[in-house]
Amino acid sequence: MTLVVMTLGWICGIAFVSRYPQTDAVWPALVIGGLILAVVMRGKFGLQQLSLAILAAGLGMWRYSSIQPTFTENDLATYNNHGYADMVGIVMESPDVRDTSVRLRVEIQSIRQRGAKERTIHGLTLVTAQRIMLASDLAKCPQ
Repeated sequence: MTLVVMTLGWICGIAFVSRYPQTDAVWPALVIGGLILAVVMRGKFGLQQLSLAILAAGLGMWRYSSIQPTFTENDLATYNNHGYADMVGIVMESPDVRDTSVRLRVEIQSIRQRGAKERTIHGLTLVTAQRIMLASDLAKCPQ
């Protein structure tokens, strides 16, 4: 039963801090508070289980917060979901040509968003472009 309670606490801690990332600094208080309560409530099974769940929630919050990547303004990932931008980069590999598209791995060197100046950044992206059929390609297609 104790393992189930601690597992539920762990999962709740991870779910809470993933939903509310600004609360990631709360985990030390939960860990210390849960540990103290677990020692104080040794004789009371229900309260001890609750304190262990609090302890596990704090540890789950710590684990989730510690593995989250941090990006600076010089990382391409910082600009995810920020709208359209003009990017300059170098194609790193041969194009992956598909039936209707071409995929390019591009090392981005700079970015310019609307109304902002160009900024030097680094990051790798996958660009999917529509494939344009050439007359030589059409000649190869079976009739």
